[in-house]
Amino acid sequence: MLQSLLIKLLYLFYENDIFSNSDKELSEKSKAVKRIAKLEEYIEAHYASDLTVSFACEFVNLDYHYFSRLFKQETGKTFVEYVNFTRILRAQQLLAQTNHPVIYIAQSVGFPNITYFNRIFKHFFV
Repeated sequence: MLQSLLIKLLYLFYENDIFSNSDKELSEKSKAVKRIAKLEEYIEAHYASDLTVSFACEFVNLDYHYFSRLFKQETGKTFVEYVNFTRILRAQQLLAQTNHPVIYIAQSVGFPNITYFNRIFKHFFV
């Protein structure tokens, strides 16, 4: 009798899609994580352009709050920190490999002005 009740209970779970909901949630999260990875690739290729959180949310088709939480969880940085870090790394390479003025390099990697560039550079390297 107990075995029969257990089988009925399992059947009810199956019929009500209880087991696959967690699979669906995992699947949705893995899709979102893949979208974050695509966004990271996009940032690497377009770091010099105007990258905003709202653009990123549209790019990955996620709600702002969910995107922010997931992006931080996956990268260890907020979106703005990640973009700035990518830009600073590229600026560091250009500073070491070229003789271009700092202001030119700052603007070429996407910083709007030298003051902001200096502040972000110091944040990561001082």
